[in-house]
Amino acid sequence: MITATALVVSCFFSGPLLNFGDFSSYGKSMGEIRRGNRWGLPFNFLLFSVVSVVTVVTVVIVSCTQSLFGWMITDPVETVSMVGNDVAVAIGLLTMITATIGINIVANFVSPAFDFSNCSPQKISFRTNGMIADVGSVLLTPWNLFQSPELIHYTLDVLGAFIGPLFGILLADFYLIKRGRVSVDDLFDATP
Repeated sequence: MITATALVVSCFFSGPLLNFGDFSSYGKSMGEIRRGNRWGLPFNFLLFSVVSVVTVVTVVIVSCTQSLFGWMITDPVETVSMVGNDVAVAIGLLTMITATIGINIVANFVSPAFDFSNCSPQKISFRTNGMIADVGSVLLTPWNLFQSPELIHYTLDVLGAFIGPLFGILLADFYLIKRGRVSVDDLFDATP
């Protein structure tokens, strides 16, 4: 249970947490950022919790397909298409599309695009950085991860092993070293 919890945290929360500065840089004031977090985070967390519940229900449904159809159907899209009800198919596909787009845009597109942008902001635009991230994601062929549960587990372990300490360093720097204060002028000063 602890390992599963660590995998979920490393996969879903650490990426957006590490790139919170990228997202919050568009806020006009700290009050606007707080208001966005106050309304956005609980609503989105609740929405993704509902999607997760739908995922758990999907796992239960996959387990029941053996007795219902005579063979186990592991593809949720195929399972939804076998239901035979157009409304159920539409709701099932909308749920899968929303969950896929929601997590992939936040965790797998915006973050790498900003990271590439920070490497050379004068030469590469955000749009170009997004294309670099897109091409890189196709070259990495993440869909091959689904062929091996062990590979998914090891990938998330390695991701958590690298991102977890970075997040810890950021927290320690902000709370212990800087005592919760940031000098904005020092952020834009190139002197040592």
